[in-house]
Amino acid sequence: MINKSTFTITVKCLLMAKKVIRSIAKLVVLFTFLFSFSNSVYANDLQQLVNSDQLTISAKIKNDDNIIAKQPVVIEIHIATNRWFAGGISVVPFAIEEVVMLANNEVVINGSKRIDGETWATQLREITLYPMKAGTYTLPSIEVNISVNQASGPNASGKLYTEKLSFNAHLPPELEPYADYVVTSNLSINVENGTESPQEVEIGNAITRTITFSAENVPAMMLPQLTKPELEGVSIYQKPANLTDQSNRGVLIGKRIESFTYYFEQVGDYTLAEQHFYWWNTVEQQLETVILPEVTWSVVGDSSFKLTQYIDFSGKLFSLKTLMMTFITLLTLTLLVTTIVATIRNRVALVRFYKKITRQQYRQQKKLFLMALSNKDYQQACAILYLIIDADIDDIETLKQYFEHSEEKQILIAQLLQTAYRTGEGNKLAITVLQGKKLLLGNRKNNKTKNLNYKDLIKLNK
Repeated sequence: MINKSTFTITVKCLLMAKKVIRSIAKLVVLFTFLFSFSNSVYANDLQQLVNSDQLTISAKIKNDDNIIAKQPVVIEIHIATNRWFAGGISVVPFAIEEVVMLANNEVVINGSKRIDGETWATQLREITLYPMKAGTYTLPSIEVNISVNQASGPNASGKLYTEKLSFNAHLPPELEPYADYVVTSNLSINVENGTESPQEVEIGNAITRTITFSAENVPAMMLPQLTKPELEGVSIYQKPANLTDQSNRGVLIGKRIESFTYYFEQVGDYTLAEQHFYWWNTVEQQLETVILPEVTWSVVGDSSFKLTQYIDFSGKLFSLKTLMMTFITLLTLTLLVTTIVATIRNRVALVRFYKKITRQQYRQQKKLFLMALSNKDYQQACAILYLIIDADIDDIETLKQYFEHSEEKQILIAQLLQTAYRTGEGNKLAITVLQGKKLLLGNRKNNKTKNLNYKDLIKLNK
């Protein structure tokens, strides 16, 4: 039977255990909340980083207030974080009416700065645009893709938007009379062929005149365009303009190259009037002019000349001489290709023909014959000699018979046979290589060919 004191202790223990369990439950709830809060901080939500002053994004117009229509306007987007960027930042393209924006016109500058004793990673992105008319321009909120690497947890990635911007572009009164002009710190014009005037030209001849425009901070597509002039008695061909944009120490240099070819058909004097091109000097803040100079050609020659020696294909003139040279070139190429194809198809017959006209077989056998003499293998030399002279067994029974027309060669062949087969009496003096060459010199030719083995030849030499 449980006494009263024991029961009291048991109840107190149960109450204490209950309190401990409640405390543990509260701790579990607290840790769960903290864990959830931690995950929410490191969730893929850039706005939380912005709200906690760990990420900033801003935009502004770099130019001053005095913006001229067609002048480049630079938009600066500044991004900074007290962490570091996890991947590439990208600006989503946007469009504005009456504004020219070049492809790939962004400038990216990475850096860092100190804020309240912390080092922040920064990125500056510059976007250049060209307002084409005077007026007020409003830029939309620019969408920027950003990814930030956090101390722990996943990267914070997403999109942020800049605030809207606006600017005014105006037109100075000096520019109002001109629809086509350039706004730059420097505009130049260069002319190749056609600067001296007058020039004397033979009728039927052609002259090419090349004009190059170059300007700073102006894309080539916005430089002055030349139109093809009209001259009675002159045929003119204009090449497509060559546009190039280059960067020189961070400064955009635009170039536009125009080329005209003049074909003179009739005798007389022809003049191209000078042309004026207007530009606003952003350094001096004033209107300036570049001039394409006047040029005059004095055409001389036979007044009965007609441009019948030229043929027009799609606006381009070709002389009959050029066409004839082109035809000859194409014909030569055709014959060359035909020859190559025929050579490949008949290569076996051609190789056989080559061997025949170069006497390849004879040269090889001659080499073997002289080598056999050098090695003192005289029976082998006799066998090869028979192949060289191509003797027919039915007509010639011995090598002596073949050389019977020459007394000197009869002596040499007898000496060779005696050395090779031990025939006859007297000294067996070996035949030398030099004597072997004399033996082959001036032999009569026989077109028949024999393939005999070594044993078949011995009876011819005895």
